[in-house]
Parts: sequence; C-alpha cells; structure tokens
Amino acid sequence: MKKLFFAIHGLIIIFSMICVSCNKDVKLNGARLSPRDIVLFEKDPPQKIYLYLYPTNSTNQEVLWSTSSAAIITVSQDGMVTPVAPGEAFVRVYQDNRLLDSCKVTINPVIHVESISLSTNTLDLNTGSSPRTIGVNILPEDATYTGVLWSSSDETVATVSSGGAVTPVGVGTAIITATTEDGGITAQCTVTVTQALIELLLKNPGFEEPDDNVTGTIAPWIAMTAAELTVDAPLGPGSQNANRTERTGSAEGFWVGNPGSTLNPHGGKYTGRLPAGNSSGLYQIINVTPGLTYEFRVFILRFRTNAANQSVIKEEFVRIKTEDGLVTLESYAIGIEENTWMEVTGRYTIPNEVTKIRFQISQRDEAVPRKSPGTLIDDAEFYEVP
Repeated sequence: MKKLFFAIHGLIIIFSMICVSCNKDVKLNGARLSPRDIVLFEKDPPQKIYLYLYPTNSTNQEVLWSTSSAAIITVSQDGMVTPVAPGEAFVRVYQDNRLLDSCKVTINPVIHVESISLSTNTLDLNTGSSPRTIGVNILPEDATYTGVLWSSSDETVATVSSGGAVTPVGVGTAIITATTEDGGITAQCTVTVTQALIELLLKNPGFEEPDDNVTGTIAPWIAMTAAELTVDAPLGPGSQNANRTERTGSAEGFWVGNPGSTLNPHGGKYTGRLPAGNSSGLYQIINVTPGLTYEFRVFILRFRTNAANQSVIKEEFVRIKTEDGLVTLESYAIGIEENTWMEVTGRYTIPNEVTKIRFQISQRDEAVPRKSPGTLIDDAEFYEVP
C-alpha cells in the first residue's frame, strides 16, 4: 500500500510539471520584413510587404504596422503599401512599442506619355503576305508607362497582335489603332489588303537577259510582221489611258545588261528591245479562263534622240487582242518622252468563250528623222487575279 501511495504521488508531480510547462509563454525573439527596400510610382497599385516572426510559434504575434509619412504612403495592418505622393518614407512594424523591422519605400513621380507615332501611316498588303509589324515611338522617351493596346477596325480584313504585327485576312481596308495605356493617346495606320496574284502566267520570257528568278511558263515572244503592224496602228474605240509612273534620268551608255544604269528599275535586265523604225512590236499568246480577271504590268523606256538631238515622243501600246490579233479587246496607249520610264498597268476580265489572248506590246513613232531610237520593255508580267 505504501508503494502504491508513492507511485500515485509521483504521477501527480509529473502531471503538475507538464501543466506548468503548457502555460509558459514562447517569447518573440525577432522579425523581418521582405522586401526591405521598394521603389514605386505614385500611380502604381498597392504592393504587399511580408512579415516573418521568429520563432514562428511565439505566443504573442500581434504587431502594429505604421508609416513614417502618411502623405507619401499608407500601409494596412496586413502589410499592403499604397503610394500617395512622390517622396521617401518607411514602413515600420512594432510590438508593444518595440520596433521589430522597417522597409524603405521610395515613390517616384509619373512621367506621362505626351505623344505616340507609328513607323508608317499606311500599309499595303495582299492576302498572301506575311505579318508586318508596325513600330511605335512614344514621347517622352522616359515615360513611365509605355504600354500600348492594339485594335483593328475590321478583323475580316486584318488582325493585329499585342505587339503590333498586322496579319492580312481578306480584301478591303482596316484602320489599325495603337492606344497608350497611359492617357489613351492614339495613332492610326490604314491597312489596305488586296487579293494576292495567284498565277504568274508571264514574266520576262524569251529575251536576251531573262530574270534569274523566272517563274511560271517561259515561252518566246513573237515579232510582229509589217502587215500586223499596219492593222495595229490605229487606236480603236474603247481605248483608255493607262495608270503610269514616270521614271526619269539619263540613258547615255545604256545598253543590254548594263547593271550600272540608273534608269532601269530592275538592275539592267529587261525582257526585250523594240528596234528603231517607224513601228515595231512583239506579242505572246497566253491561255486564259473565260470570266476571270487578269492583271498586267510592263515597264517601257524610250531611249535616244533624233538626228537633231530633239526630244521625240513615241506612242506605245499595250494591248489585249484576240488570238489572231485582229480584234482589240482592250488597249492602253501612252506617249513617252525621251529617257523616261513608264509603268503601264491594267486589269481585264476575259469575255465568255475566249480561252486564248494575244498580249501585245507595240510602238508607232512620229515621222521624224531619228538617230537609232528604240524602246526597252522591262519586266512584262501577266497574272491571274482570283
């Protein structure tokens, strides 16, 4: 019985010691803020500062967050710092008037965007083009917020990525707008998308220096006979002036394959030369599809002067005729002065039941004595347009 009494008494002492231990506080030894140095702009959103207590199981974990200047920053009791105005202040954490740690906060003034401009205000693409990126210039260069939002007025024509890359989608016109996130300042680019030319039927075929990158069907041009030129000479009804771009300069020393000439827009290579004389011409027979629209482009150069060193106007023709060359379906005529490039372009829809056309380039000079005049035909092309 005596032994049992001592055993029970010992257990009571041990239990009492455990209870005393359970009621003992764990003292907070320290704390740390992270980060301890912050740089914000006055319009930035609130930023979180994290508090770590040591040991983590300290009994009293109640702390007080405060700011050294409420005119510069505010701080919540969960550590969210909000900018108020430019300047420097400190976030401090206390427990029972004891400073645990602090964080330095610098608030910089916002430099606002004043203007925005784009690398181009117009962009011409076709439905087969790769995306093109529009560059952005924001002033001042040290603006705080330089983010730009992109949008398209018609995404069935062109779309634009968040980085300003424009992708053509369909034929038409769309306005691409860049808007600054700061201030909502805008700049615009007009994008025109045309249908890609899907089949190149004719390009530089059969002459002295064909293009190295020839694609499509290669077939020789045919010189026109005197009889054909006689038939071809009058400009028939329904003719029209071609769209053209002049290219001027000196033609002295410009001969076949002269890559140094400033006149030739294609580095000295051309499809053919119409020789001196009152009239000359060449044609090509091309297979076409009734009802489809085709596009052509020809660069033509009038070179050399007459015997009196006078400027001579030469009448040039680009014609679409029937296969036998007797009926003019469409005619483009231009007068070309000395040493001038002209770009002749046009579109033509093939009539029903026509499957072959005669694409013809010819000339008729004025009846003026001349010193070896002639014409260079450069980059003759004929495309199918879907």
